[in-house]
Amino acid sequence: MDSHGTPIVPAEIVAKLCDEMEEVKEMMTHNMELMQERDAKLAELKEHTKELQKATTELSETIDSGTGALHGDHHRSAASEHIKELVDEVQEAEKVMDKNMERLHERGERLDQIEKTLPGK
Repeated sequence: MDSHGTPIVPAEIVAKLCDEMEEVKEMMTHNMELMQERDAKLAELKEHTKELQKATTELSETIDSGTGALHGDHHRSAASEHIKELVDEVQEAEKVMDKNMERLHERGERLDQIEKTLPGK
């Protein structure tokens, strides 16, 4: 202990801890890059989902108006119900993707905070 009662830590232990912290920092940086890639892919998937939702809505409206290729109440009703189910599934998938993107951003912010506490930051 020094004159203030603080334990003296051998240089080897300090060096080892610094090396381990640098390794953790590299892993976190890599994870952040992966999260950014995943975020971009999720955004692209979300855009495709919106396009699909728009197309199914337009098709549903066409069928409901009676001007579509399908004729007869039974066929229109069955097709319309199927399209409504698809729209519901697309909307649910969009909610899940939004929630996942929020979680990714929160994790990224927490990793940024941790990284700021590392030596040399």
